[in-house]
Amino acid sequence: MKETHITIYIHDLEISDKSKSFLARVGLMKLDDLLNCNMTELSAMRNISEDVLQELNGVIAHSDVIISFFEERAKRIKEILPNVQDAPIESLGLGTRATNALRRGGIHTVGALIQMSQKDIFELRNVGVLSREEITKAIESIVQSGKIVYHECEEESKTIIETAPESSRLSELLPEIESIRLDDVSFSVRARNALKRANIQTADELVQMSEKDIMGLRNVGAQTRDEILAVINTIIREGRAYFDNLTSQYDQKHGDEPIVESASKGFDFAVIDILTEKFGFKPAKMTEWFGLSRQSVYNALEKRLPQRRSTWTGKTISESELSILAKLIENKSFDYTDDEVTCCCMNNRQDDFVCLFIYENEIKCLFLKDLPDEIREQVVSKKMHMYTERELAGESDGRVINVLTKPFYRPDNPERFRANAQFRGMTSDEYAVFISGIHTSISAALQMSRLLPS
Repeated sequence: MKETHITIYIHDLEISDKSKSFLARVGLMKLDDLLNCNMTELSAMRNISEDVLQELNGVIAHSDVIISFFEERAKRIKEILPNVQDAPIESLGLGTRATNALRRGGIHTVGALIQMSQKDIFELRNVGVLSREEITKAIESIVQSGKIVYHECEEESKTIIETAPESSRLSELLPEIESIRLDDVSFSVRARNALKRANIQTADELVQMSEKDIMGLRNVGAQTRDEILAVINTIIREGRAYFDNLTSQYDQKHGDEPIVESASKGFDFAVIDILTEKFGFKPAKMTEWFGLSRQSVYNALEKRLPQRRSTWTGKTISESELSILAKLIENKSFDYTDDEVTCCCMNNRQDDFVCLFIYENEIKCLFLKDLPDEIREQVVSKKMHMYTERELAGESDGRVINVLTKPFYRPDNPERFRANAQFRGMTSDEYAVFISGIHTSISAALQMSRLLPS
C-alpha cells in the first residue's frame, strides 16, 4: 500500500454520500484514517450496509491509484499557482452567492481558491448544493487548463429581479436588507424549512435566488414555490417597508401578549434551531430564562418576529464566566446557577460543546470554537464535548482484559453500559469502540475465558 504524503479528506473522494456519512459518524475523516482502520471491526458494525462496505473495500483496494491522482493534482496546482495566485475571485464570473460565501470564508484570490479541498468547500457557510457545484467546477477548470476560466453564471442570467420594473432595484435593495434574517420573513413552516435546507439564511440571499434555485428546492411543491416567489417579489417591490408592515400587523393583533421587555434578551432563533437540531435542546427550558409560559415561548418561536429577536453569539467571555466554566469542567457538570447568572452547557454527543450564560438582561452563547484555547483543551481532554453526564459520572467505565491474547473492554457495570449504548443507538461492540477504542463482546470474552486452563 502506497504511503500518503498529502492530506486527502474523505469529502474529496468520489464515493457516495451514504459512505461519506457513515465514515463521518465513526470519526474517519481522512483517507489515511480509513487505510489504517481495522476493517474487521468496521464491517461488524450494525449500521454499515453491504453497499457501503463494498465501496470502502474498493477504495482501499485502489488506494495507490487514488493517492497518485491527488499527488499529481497537488503538483499541478503548485505549477500553475504563480500564474493565478493574485487574481481576485471576481475575475471568475461566479454567482453572487458563491462569491459572497468565498469572501466570508476568507477566500479572496484564485490562488487561495484552487487550494481548497472539497471539505473546505463543504464547510463554507450558507452554501447550497448548486453553489458548491459551481465553485468545484471553477476550481477544476482552472486546474485542468492552467489559466483563469471565466464562467457565465446561469444563476444570474435568470433572476427574479428581471420581473421587476427597474433592473437596478436589486442593487439598491441589498444594502437595506442584508442584515435581516430569514426568520423575519413571513413564510409557512414548509417554505421556511425548504429554504433553510438550501442554506438561505438572510433576506438578501433570498431575493437573489434564481428560478433555477427555487425549482431545485427539495421536497417543495408548486404551491410552496409560488409562495416563495410571491414573497420575493413583494420584498423587491416594498423593500424595508415589507418588514415594518409585519411588525405593525403583529402589534395590532398581539398588543396585549407579553413580550420580552429587554431587546438584548430576545430570542436568537438561528442559534435555537442549531441547539434543538444538533444538541437535543428542549425549548421549554426557556420558560425559566424569560419568565414566560411554555405557550408564549412556542408562540415566539413560531412567529419569529423582529421585536423578539436578539443575537446571543459573538460576545466576549468575562473572567467570572471563565471561572464558572472552569469549575463546571473540573466537576464534569453541565449546569450552574447563582443569584446573578445561570450557566447551561450541553454537547452534541459527538464533537461539539456549547455553553450559555443567562442573565436578567442578556444571553451569551459560546460554542467550542469560540472558547479560549485553554478552556477548549480542558473541555476536550475531559471529553465534555462528546460524553453524556452519565458517561462522565463513570457509568460506562471499565477495564481491558486479555482473553487468549485478544484485548476486550470489560465494563464495570454491564447493565448501565448496555443502557448507555442503547441510548446512543449503538451495539455493545460499537459503544466499546466509542468509549475505549477497543472491541468488546462480554459474552464472547466469557466464553473464551472458559477455554483457558484453570
